[in-house]
Amino acid sequence: MFLTDENCRNYKLPLNSSIKEAIEVLEREELKVVLIMDKGNVLKGIVYDGDIRRSLLNGFNLSDRIDKAMRSNFLKASQVSSNEEIAKMMRDNPIYHVPVLTKENILIGLHVSNDGNLKKSFNLHNPVLLMAGGRGKRLMPLTENCPKPLIKINGKPLLEIILEQCINAGLRKFYISVHYLSQKIIDYFGNGDKWGVKIQYLHEDKPLGTAGALSLLPKEIDFPLLTINGDILTKINLTQFINFHQNNNADICLSGSEFFYESPYGVIEVDGIDFKSITEKPSFKHFINAGIYLISPSVLKKIKSNIYMDMPDLLNKSLLDDSKIVVYPMYEYWLDIGRVDNLNKANLEWD
Repeated sequence: MFLTDENCRNYKLPLNSSIKEAIEVLEREELKVVLIMDKGNVLKGIVYDGDIRRSLLNGFNLSDRIDKAMRSNFLKASQVSSNEEIAKMMRDNPIYHVPVLTKENILIGLHVSNDGNLKKSFNLHNPVLLMAGGRGKRLMPLTENCPKPLIKINGKPLLEIILEQCINAGLRKFYISVHYLSQKIIDYFGNGDKWGVKIQYLHEDKPLGTAGALSLLPKEIDFPLLTINGDILTKINLTQFINFHQNNNADICLSGSEFFYESPYGVIEVDGIDFKSITEKPSFKHFINAGIYLISPSVLKKIKSNIYMDMPDLLNKSLLDDSKIVVYPMYEYWLDIGRVDNLNKANLEWD
């Protein structure tokens, strides 16, 4: 498919745009690419989702200019390039977009692979574990007779929202770990027939922690397991998350959500006792654990049965075992539904 320059207008941003503005284009437009333009319709760079996430890991913020994240060395075609040459370029690299430029890098149009970036209906082989065994103590008395995963966000149980997000990503095989008020969860979701999927339950006779339930899984899992805490609300792109895990040959991939902490005080930098500088109420950026993981079968096989284990324990142990652990930086909406104020916030924000 070839898009003329005029038909590329929704994918263009000026060079002085922010990373946040590029994210808005990626989330809004179907082809999932951003063209960074300079004066005179000169193409300066191309941005994909992965470029944004790398920039966030490298310490840039959403307010920084997009030229901090864009790739300026991109494959391009000329006006005389044949369709066969461009198709071969896409296959050999592989890429889904090839811009056509003049000698002065003025954009003429964009070739788009017929195989990539357009919405498809497909199934993924990754099994999913939804962690739904916690008591929800911070939400008492709301969770006295209702398990936290069944608390409703604008009329729909939280765990059902998560389940449907997974289904929309092409996932079909589910496990749900249950403990507190487990029968209510089982009665609601059943075997998954209502959603056209398969659901099995992992029963924790005693609380096993945020990773201990992994030991209750069948031993024949052959694909990386997607594990999601049953108390989070997010708009993460699960397909991209799975691709990130695969492309980086990871043993464990965990999601990290940006979190900013603003100091209520001025922060002093010293060298020994010598004053160096002072910054008034600075803001610090961290990546916090977002409660979404991909765990390869090789890691699952090492987990001992019925032993209490939290996810940080598994991550630290796997690191000592030389497992490759990578972090997927999230910029999408994320909220922990663990406190009443966040629950109220979710009911106001979620659509």
